[in-house]
Amino acid sequence: MLYSHDLVQTATAELVGFLLAHLPALGDDWWTTHVEKHLSFDQKRRVKGGVGTLDQLDFAALLRVFDRNWYELSQPLNLPREGRNWVRELQTVRNKWAHRSARPMPASDVYRDMDTLGRFLVMLGAKRESVAAVEAAKTAAFDDMAVAHGVPGSSAPVGGTSAPADQEMTQTDAAVSSVPPATAMGRMNKSAAIKRVNSCLQRDVLDGTNTRFSNVNSARDVWWFNIPLKKFEQELHLLCAGKAGLIWLTIEANSVPNPEGTFRLRQDKGLIDFEISCAPERYMRDVKSGGSGYDFRPHIRRKWSWNTKPEEIIERQRDRRTRE
Repeated sequence: MLYSHDLVQTATAELVGFLLAHLPALGDDWWTTHVEKHLSFDQKRRVKGGVGTLDQLDFAALLRVFDRNWYELSQPLNLPREGRNWVRELQTVRNKWAHRSARPMPASDVYRDMDTLGRFLVMLGAKRESVAAVEAAKTAAFDDMAVAHGVPGSSAPVGGTSAPADQEMTQTDAAVSSVPPATAMGRMNKSAAIKRVNSCLQRDVLDGTNTRFSNVNSARDVWWFNIPLKKFEQELHLLCAGKAGLIWLTIEANSVPNPEGTFRLRQDKGLIDFEISCAPERYMRDVKSGGSGYDFRPHIRRKWSWNTKPEEIIERQRDRRTRE
């Protein structure tokens, strides 16, 4: 299957490139000290049998090497704290893929695995096409979940892009179900947006405490947020509603190390003040005066269009299964 074999190869190649770019900087004896020393007994037997380069190690061995060298690599590269959780979760995912039975893997499991793998590849700075392949598998899994639960719509994950939101969310994107007329015109409220996202996810991830919401300011083509500084110490979700649909972003806890220096800080209220642009030339960047132009694209989790019909999702599934 696409999500097990091809994507493991893709992830393996990306991880080889990442480790090869950074492990040698740890010392002349990096292979012995930072690779061979950390391999399992069986993996060491392969090394003694002639394996002497990273590209000859499999995904399991590479993940083990990354995990055992986490502190040496994460500090100079400023990797997110939660990144190590992704590495360890992928070790479990890899074992599950390698030893699965003939039964199809539940779509919910595939979706979770693809979400972790996608975050992992973004952290590595993987090629855009690699991330896009994972996002395609993630979208397919979400379509399977949506149809299985009778939800008339699904998500279309999107990575970094330079297109404006209203051009990007086309009929080929999956949609949220039964959008009220006000939403179709690009106006929505926070509670409705949270409810819609949680409905599509089939679980309550967003709530009034961990989520901030904004409708697009049509006069300036921006989404405007005022957020207490302390919120950046926790996982923070942003929902941006526009004429074409809804964008969901997640800012992991402490992933912006110096928010008061990155964004405009309102000293009078202790609020972080930023405006996310939906204009083509500054798409998903902070354009607030006093900010640093922060790029929010890496935080995009998913986008929903208002338009796609349920039968279109089912038809795409049929086409995909025919190709497989």
